[in-house]
Amino acid sequence: MSDFEGLDIDLDAAESSSAIPEGDYPVVILSCEKTTSAAGNDYLKLEAEVTGDNYAGWRLRKNFNLWYVNDDKQKQEEIRGYANNDFARLAKAVGFKEVPKTAWEFQNKTFEARVVIVEDQTGEYGPSNEIKSFLPLKTESAPKAVDLPPSMDESNDASPGEAAPLNKPSL
Repeated sequence: MSDFEGLDIDLDAAESSSAIPEGDYPVVILSCEKTTSAAGNDYLKLEAEVTGDNYAGWRLRKNFNLWYVNDDKQKQEEIRGYANNDFARLAKAVGFKEVPKTAWEFQNKTFEARVVIVEDQTGEYGPSNEIKSFLPLKTESAPKAVDLPPSMDESNDASPGEAAPLNKPSL
């Protein structure tokens, strides 16, 4: 008896992409925490999950090198600058008016992630996804009423609490 009995595993599919198509996806932030890399640099680690109809449950990750340290001060400031700009766009996209006190305040916040595909430079893992932009989540607005029923029409002359005069029906 095989441990894999009943499974339909296609070994040829292992060569296919493990990335979702480029596009804009609604996401919810599962975790956002300050952590330390193996090299000793602190960074902000974000994990979000796609919530829309397409690719729901797909996990996306983004690191923000806000505290990057390097002997080359120009490189250090460049990397910190990119990280700072990305972090500011994320904060605005989820609705913050100022920088929050802790990274945990991002948890359960939603935004629209503009996702791109990045080719694997080593050839070992294949292409992956990267969050390129952080956008406020698009919300559908209620449709505007063209013709309101008389009881809702604010242009009539009735005072609040009074019934509007009835119009005779026309045939």
